[in-house]
Amino acid sequence: MKNFNNITLQVSKDAKAIAIGEDRKNAKPVLCIDTGLIYASLTDAAEDVGVTVTALSSCLRGKTNSCKGMSWCFVKESANHIDDITGRIRQANAEAEDAKDEKDVLKEYRRYTKELFTLREKETKLKQELDEVGRAIEQAKHNLDALVQIDQNI
Repeated sequence: MKNFNNITLQVSKDAKAIAIGEDRKNAKPVLCIDTGLIYASLTDAAEDVGVTVTALSSCLRGKTNSCKGMSWCFVKESANHIDDITGRIRQANAEAEDAKDEKDVLKEYRRYTKELFTLREKETKLKQELDEVGRAIEQAKHNLDALVQIDQNI
């Protein structure tokens, strides 16, 4: 497994066997440009992604642009697709950066939510204290009125 700028190229055991000539003689290794996976053969790739060999073969022969939403090429022809591969690496790097940004935004959101909850608790306590102060003022006014009444009667 090799890692190139956040893209991991994985080679199956079958692909390694073909590379050293231990498996099927006519099988050609296939590269999924979008995932970086290298398959031992067109058949292995088709089975793994859940498509027919015919559908994947059409993509590999250039009759269709993609198969199951992904770009494909034979490993020996991968040099012809270097722009696609480097584009995918750039896209993966941008997605990784976006994911990091989204994670940072989520952390900030959680922090602000917690802070908002704390502020609302404080607001509730202050309202309760303000109500108590208001009641104390009303009681003080009542007591003052009573004292004024007593003073006038004296």
